[in-house]
Amino acid sequence: MKNSQLHRILALLLFAIALTSIGIWVSTRERLPDRIRIATAVQGGMYHSFAKELKEHLSQRTGRTIELVGTQGTVENRRLLDRGEVDLAILQSACGG
Repeated sequence: MKNSQLHRILALLLFAIALTSIGIWVSTRERLPDRIRIATAVQGGMYHSFAKELKEHLSQRTGRTIELVGTQGTVENRRLLDRGEVDLAILQSACGG
C-alpha cells in the first residue's frame, strides 16, 4: 500500500471518528429548559433584587424565558428546588456553632 493511500485512509478514519463524536455529543448533552424558573423570596427583598439581575443576564445569555417564583425565603426555595419545581434557587447557608 502506498504512503499516500495510507494517509488518505487515516484521514477518512479520523474524519469519521470526529463526525461520530460530534453526533454523540449533540445527542447526549444536557439542554437548558425553554423556561428557567428561579425561586427568590418576597418582592423587594435582597433575594428578589438579586434574582431580577440574574434574570436579565440569563435571559440575554441563553435566550430563554426566565420566571421568578416568589417564596418565603431559603427554606421554601430549597424545598422547591428539591422537588424539581424550580430550576435555580437562591439559598442562604445556616452556620451552626
